[in-house]
Amino acid sequence: MRSFLGIEELERKRLMFTIYDWFGYQLPNKERFQLIKEVGFDGVLLWWSDGFGRDYFGQKDYRKGPQIAREAGLYIENIHAPVQSENNLWLDNLDGEIVTDCYLQCITDCAEFGIPTMVLHLPNEDNPCNILGLDRIKRITEKAEQLGVNVALENLWNLSNLAYVLDHVDSPRIGFCYDSGHHYRHYPKDDLIYIRFSADGTTFT
Repeated sequence: MRSFLGIEELERKRLMFTIYDWFGYQLPNKERFQLIKEVGFDGVLLWWSDGFGRDYFGQKDYRKGPQIAREAGLYIENIHAPVQSENNLWLDNLDGEIVTDCYLQCITDCAEFGIPTMVLHLPNEDNPCNILGLDRIKRITEKAEQLGVNVALENLWNLSNLAYVLDHVDSPRIGFCYDSGHHYRHYPKDDLIYIRFSADGTTFT
């Protein structure tokens, strides 16, 4: 694994303030990260794809993001895996294998770029987890354990799958990424932290 100057010093801080790198304005990454640093943030959360409308300038430079962010003096808390095909993860076909390979590559990228965590969306409530899907999550888990990368499963309209996976995959590298906006949108009456995710305290973001 490569070593990056400045990371160790930032990690020693007891409290850091980080922000998702997209804040509503089309700007080149260099300018975006400089502004994030100037207003007082310590780090960023990176979208790990040129898709989803992010490559506005046609630069195809998402893999340059870690270097640009660090040059701006920012710590990288995590990358967010692509979401366009998340519901394919349980499918017994080529689409299912493609999205699995994508997530495995994201873990490899985390290790290569010295990023501690990958955030991942599980399929939604219309796509309940099956044996094949759980096996794929276990493959992802094994890769994460081998490379020392955390996998943080984010809440959307997927509570059944999220609970099922966290109940059936026992690894210190698998945890929960809590999104308050998604919580309010999809499960406003449920206390997600209390009912499902406080038992072992495994949270990454």
